Amino acid sequence: MPHNATLEGAADPHDMLSPAKKVLRSHIDALEQLLASLDDGLLKLAIRIADCRGRVILTGIGKSGIAARKIAASLAARDVAATFMHGADALHGDLGMVRADDIVIAITISGASSELLYVTRHARSIGAATVAITAVPDEVVPASCDHVVAIPALDTACDFGIAPFSSTISSIAVGDALTMLVAREIAFSRNQFARLHPAGRIGRRFRSVCELMLTGEDLPTVGPDAPVEQVIAEASRTGAGACVVVDGDGLLLGIVTDGDIRRQFLGGTASRASGLMTADPVKVGDDADQHDAFAIMRGHRIAVLPVVADDGRTLAGLLNIQDMLQAGHPEK
Repeated sequence: MPHNATLEGAADPHDMLSPAKKVLRSHIDALEQLLASLDDGLLKLAIRIADCRGRVILTGIGKSGIAARKIAASLAARDVAATFMHGADALHGDLGMVRADDIVIAITISGASSELLYVTRHARSIGAATVAITAVPDEVVPASCDHVVAIPALDTACDFGIAPFSSTISSIAVGDALTMLVAREIAFSRNQFARLHPAGRIGRRFRSVCELMLTGEDLPTVGPDAPVEQVIAEASRTGAGACVVVDGDGLLLGIVTDGDIRRQFLGGTASRASGLMTADPVKVGDDADQHDAFAIMRGHRIAVLPVVADDGRTLAGLLNIQDMLQAGHPEK
């Protein structure tokens, strides 16, 4: 079947992109309207979600269902007990998952979905809180809810002016905005983020230095009065490429690297670790993540990095850049 138009022979090929540009402009206009319309209603909803003792259940039909699934996943990734319930499946038994201490958020562009109307009415009947995200706030579904989040209705750029294009984008955008407000309300931390994203690029980026640093018997240490021969033996024993100098209380005094040892053989006069070491070396706290630690090592052009405890002085471990590289760093 031939295409209605081709690039070949077109007077202005760029005119063929006009439908695509129209859709993108519609998205931009919708998001600008959404931004201008934000008020403290969204903040109040975020606080309510943060205080929720049950689950946050997102529901929708069609493209709105896809948006609902995405928002549920974003909330769950911020340590919120959120889940997705398909609007159609809800009417075939899944309504049983709703409890009185839950919050049900229904996404319906038209505001008139018969399935979601049944969901919200059922949720309210058992005492659950209900929220509608919709482009038509005065329709039956939002009228049945405790809280309404209005989004722009700008779907005229799509096929026949009825398919949900910009409205779906707006639904996802307001969901993202809500997610970030909730994350702030619950004081969601980087450590929590790392705990919930143990795999992939995000997991490597935020993983704690404690998971990778050398500790215990693998941690090469000597006292300040240790002879150079002992320093060399300790550094060689672990293959860490360095030896950390600590006092009798385990406080970090300095570090001796392979480079320091080589310079000693080329004419150095030190006989003890205290004379060979770099005093007060660059270090990192044991609450740091591996991404930041790698950035410090790269910025200072060092291959090893001592890790200290909360007091900033007690040695907790040692990071080696080779271990960092094997773990998947650097992350861009």
